[in-house]
Amino acid sequence: MPWIAWRRGQQGDGDDEGDNERSDLGNIDMQTERALYRQKRAAQLGRLLAARLELQRILGSETFGAQWKRYVATESGQAAIRTALGAIKNRHIGTSILE
Repeated sequence: MPWIAWRRGQQGDGDDEGDNERSDLGNIDMQTERALYRQKRAAQLGRLLAARLELQRILGSETFGAQWKRYVATESGQAAIRTALGAIKNRHIGTSILE
């Protein structure tokens, strides 16, 4: 059973508001928009947690100095660093916009 169909079957969870409302994003309902938003955030959280685990593993290593250059040369190392730097950049951009 698809997640949206299952979710529509739930009763009394307080999230049924707007079942018939249409999203500003196009011809989708509000529940679908919320599900898409949650899916995007969950995927981003997964990437951030994976990068954090990778970086903590290498930074906590007793042989950090010897491993660092090899780690940075790997695809997973570059992806973890790129993800971490992107998160830092997004945080600072968000803070700057609010100010």
